[in-house]
Amino acid sequence: YVANTSENNKFHRLIPFEFSDTQAYVLSFGDATLQFFKDRAQISPTCTIVNGTFASNFDGWTDRSVSPSTAAQSSGAMLLTVGSGIPAGEQAVAADMGDYTLSVTTATSDVILTISTDSDNDGDILSATTLDADTHAVNFSITSEQEGNIYIRFSSSATATVDTVSVAAANPLMVT
Repeated sequence: YVANTSENNKFHRLIPFEFSDTQAYVLSFGDATLQFFKDRAQISPTCTIVNGTFASNFDGWTDRSVSPSTAAQSSGAMLLTVGSGIPAGEQAVAADMGDYTLSVTTATSDVILTISTDSDNDGDILSATTLDADTHAVNFSITSEQEGNIYIRFSSSATATVDTVSVAAANPLMVT
């Protein structure tokens, strides 16, 4: 057993597909659905955050603050420090088409999350969303036109703390 089919009460046909000696898949054809399996697991779209815990540095993140504000690692978190500009920390990540859930913990209120297809941060995937002090799960979708590099940005109009950032696929890959 690997996973349930998309329609548990309907017949599915499993077809092996061997692309090469090192790439083998199982395709599950259902009633108007197609699911993909590899290495005894259902294939899910990917989008991986680097250094989402800010354990010892700011690696993987870019300070996009308006000077003299800053975004940096401090005490195991991203610290957005307000000067006379807006502090912002951003990460470019590769994302496949699919549905995702971004999880983040904010220790202060008024943290603004945006997700865009370019670093000018127009919020074309997720427009500016204000997060209060809490642990959040924010859902977003990547279309076929948006897949590739996406930009996840945290900013604030006040000094703020962001920690434990991760992204997970909300659903396995399926064609309908």
